[in-house]
Amino acid sequence: VTGIANEAGGASTSIIKPSKDERDFESIVLPNKMQVVLISDPEAEKAAVALDVFVGHFSDPESVPGLAHFCEHMLFLGTKTYPKEGQYKEFLTRWGGRSNAYTSQEHTNYRFDVVADHLEAAMDRFADFFKTPLFTESATEREMNAVDSENKMKLQDDARRFYQLTKHLSNPDYPFSKFGSGNLKTLLQDPASRGVDVRAELLRFYDSYYSANNMKLCVVGREPLAEMRRMVAARFSAVPNKDLPVPSWDGLPWTGAGVPYEVQLKPVKDARSVSLIFPIPWGSTEHWRSKPSGYWSTLLGYEGAGSLLELMKGKSWANSLSAGGSYSAADWSTFSITIGLTEAGIGHVDELVEMVFAYIAIIRKKGPQEWVFRERQAIAQKSFLLRPKGDGYSQTASIAHNMQYYPADYILAGPMTLHQWDAAKVQELGECLTPDQLMLYVSSPDLQDAELESAEPWYGTRYTQRPISRRRLQKWTHPDFYPEFAFPEANPFVSDDMAIVPLPPNPPPSPIEVATPESWGNACRLWHRQDDQFLEPRVVLCIDFVTNAVREGGILGHVLSYLFEDLVEDDLRQPTYQASVAGFGFSFRKETRGLELQVLGYHDKVGALLETIVQSLTKDYSRSEARFKVLKERYRRALLNTMQDRPQTQASREAEAVLTDEQYSYADQLEVLQGIDLADVVRWAELFFSTVHLRAFVTGNINAAGAVQLMDEAMLRPLQAMLPRGAIFEPQNAGVPVAPRGRVQLPPSSLPAAPIFRRRRVQLPYGSELLRAIPVPNAEDLNSAVVMYFQIGQSDFRKDIGFDVLSTIMGPIYFQKLRTEQQLGYLVSAGSTRNYYTTGFVFNVQSSVAHPHTIRRRILDFHRTFAAYLENLSEEDVARTTQSMAQRMREKDTMLVQTASRDWAEIQSEQCFWARKARALEALPTVTKAELQGLFHTYFLDEAPGARRSCLTILCHGASHPIDDRRPLVDQLRDPTPELRAEAATPGMAAGGSPDCSWALQEVTDVDEFKAQQPLYDAWVAPPSD
Repeated sequence: VTGIANEAGGASTSIIKPSKDERDFESIVLPNKMQVVLISDPEAEKAAVALDVFVGHFSDPESVPGLAHFCEHMLFLGTKTYPKEGQYKEFLTRWGGRSNAYTSQEHTNYRFDVVADHLEAAMDRFADFFKTPLFTESATEREMNAVDSENKMKLQDDARRFYQLTKHLSNPDYPFSKFGSGNLKTLLQDPASRGVDVRAELLRFYDSYYSANNMKLCVVGREPLAEMRRMVAARFSAVPNKDLPVPSWDGLPWTGAGVPYEVQLKPVKDARSVSLIFPIPWGSTEHWRSKPSGYWSTLLGYEGAGSLLELMKGKSWANSLSAGGSYSAADWSTFSITIGLTEAGIGHVDELVEMVFAYIAIIRKKGPQEWVFRERQAIAQKSFLLRPKGDGYSQTASIAHNMQYYPADYILAGPMTLHQWDAAKVQELGECLTPDQLMLYVSSPDLQDAELESAEPWYGTRYTQRPISRRRLQKWTHPDFYPEFAFPEANPFVSDDMAIVPLPPNPPPSPIEVATPESWGNACRLWHRQDDQFLEPRVVLCIDFVTNAVREGGILGHVLSYLFEDLVEDDLRQPTYQASVAGFGFSFRKETRGLELQVLGYHDKVGALLETIVQSLTKDYSRSEARFKVLKERYRRALLNTMQDRPQTQASREAEAVLTDEQYSYADQLEVLQGIDLADVVRWAELFFSTVHLRAFVTGNINAAGAVQLMDEAMLRPLQAMLPRGAIFEPQNAGVPVAPRGRVQLPPSSLPAAPIFRRRRVQLPYGSELLRAIPVPNAEDLNSAVVMYFQIGQSDFRKDIGFDVLSTIMGPIYFQKLRTEQQLGYLVSAGSTRNYYTTGFVFNVQSSVAHPHTIRRRILDFHRTFAAYLENLSEEDVARTTQSMAQRMREKDTMLVQTASRDWAEIQSEQCFWARKARALEALPTVTKAELQGLFHTYFLDEAPGARRSCLTILCHGASHPIDDRRPLVDQLRDPTPELRAEAATPGMAAGGSPDCSWALQEVTDVDEFKAQQPLYDAWVAPPSD
């Protein structure tokens, strides 16, 4: 974009953008000094807007911690021009939009998107946030409850607890030490006890920090730039400019904090780690052109031969290692090295820390290496050039934030690319990574509360802080030499081939099953589609290793397949690390039908990666006892840690256990896991390969012949013959060690593929509500949750479209009623869902304030109010909804992997319904109000003729509302205690008849017994016929 004059004032600039991004960009400055970036995209189906304010919880007044976050919440609740609460969200939802915001240390960021035709009206509502917010007294205390619920939701989150502990132990005179989330204590109770008027403080905060000169705005729309300038100037030029300085503070967060020190802390989950945190005397974006922290993170985070992680894993002390920038602000940052430990590793913390400093010494001795920077620069540049234009909803938020730190030209390229080699700054950062500047955090569930002297006040994390002894500092300052360490070598996976394979004259619009070589026999079916949309030098490959061995093995086969997958992935970390750095990626996961592999990479070297994966897939693991023990223990901990998941997740998981056949509980998996040894996994791998058949899909920058060749050379031949690693792709894999082959072999090519196993849904009885009450396993979690699953039945294309429309209409109203108005909790959602060829409709609430029985009653009461809402809905309202849904559906994919994922899902489903989107777009405009009413009354209200209501309700009880075992659950719901009866009554709603009197209630006490008595829906349905 060249500089041109504009009507709003200021000047536009040339914005560096990816080569594939054909949108028009412009940067302007409004008369009130608000900087704006406009992005004109004539093809956009959705428009998006984001605004970043340079103020966060660092600026909270001492008297009201959490005020910046509370201000963010309050801005959504009405303005002078649009005073009705929920009006903004209701408008966005009606026109296919959404909104969100976040408050961080120094920023508050607001965003929305909406169908492109309604950008101006949505922008009008959004701009009023920053001109005439109401901050009504009626909403003030109610929204405090929402902030409190959000805080309680994260009280058991280890990442949040760790972050707050580092803040708590920092310099108390610096704002990093503040509690930024806020809760009822900081926003209501404490201020009230001191006579502080929080609303007055809120108005003062808004007036003191919300100024146009500290705001950055980004807008994506389909209008031409001149029209966008007019729209923005008309609405945002009136945002008051108070010429406020950017907030700043004297000092640093670690000044006077006792560095160096060690902290031992006890996490919620069964996980062990050691984190080395070092203060850096500059902000994370200050040296954005050279990014010196990236140099050190590349070398310390290296996972190849001779790396830190390889040595630590070899000793069975660690499973993971990450290195890079962590906490930061405008003028300071930290560099962290975090090691995920095994149970054995927690006993060797000092040795692990010594290894880190020994490797740092190697890097220092080597001196700054420009080739490392140039390699990083080439990878970053290629990644940037091929970057898709992206989702406006996410991109506008990041651009608005970037505008606070980067020159206008570099708001896109600045965070991603490297521009100048700065050896001095690399060396200076390395000098910060010393023992005398170390903040060492050791996290272990093995620590006993009695050993831990203190508790962090906001999250209750138990910890002990102590100085690091002179002896330990001396040892780490002069670490031993480790001959196993080696400086990383050049990355063999860096690609410089950008050539695009010529397209055929009329490329097919959907994947085609291609003829395969006779040598394959029945071993593999292959689909292919050459990309004609993105035209980038990358290939996506998806493979299903289909076998009934998983299912036929029952829960034992289920657990063995997970362990085998873990062994393969663990073995691949070292040989594929360089590929991941160079922009390649892969995922390998266990499925009910077998195993699934997905690979993304540049076309000239993806075969080398695929062959490397096959070598680990077919490796002989009989000599991997040490790693097997570590991985088995990791699997055990992962199963145990599911008990610490949030109640909403627990309730949803329990619902799946009741609704799905052959679903194994984590407790049962734990029991089976204990008796498994490595020999069992090796035998299972042999069985797996003796019965497996492949289904594959190759797409991207590759033609049909190339797809066959790739699969033949990198997958089928290595599987069918004992080829050593590098036999086919030796140049790319030079230096990668050979993996011993396992005793595996594909089945005879003449053996037909077995039918694909699919899980099936249990049919719930009509006219009944099935009930199951479970406790939240974490006794410290105050939250409860309710999941109400209304079963619709076997998936039907037309009916599913109707429920999607109903979901779009109902979701925001449900949110407004149960979260915003009734303040039941922070996590509130409702919507249609499809699994295993059946359709359902789910209502979720997680709450720290309401009893699960109350939540359930409020959901049922909502159905009564929504029936009335539907009755008053006009055909025009329905048409507006379907129109906005259609516009969202017409949004084009922005990445090759999106298109590949959708095509692969059709292949996996065996429906291959390539016209699914087109048929849905045809059906949407034909949905009527009467159709929606019929669906709602039939499946949600049992008074209607022909009602088929069937429901499963999971009541997950947290510490605040334990299960009452004194009476049967059904009796408790039919005849609640006076206290619960009063609590359950929906505010402003007549009592009416009890929603529990008109249908059968049945408690499910034994899940397996219940499922054994119920019929199952079909495992597969044919796609709609023409």
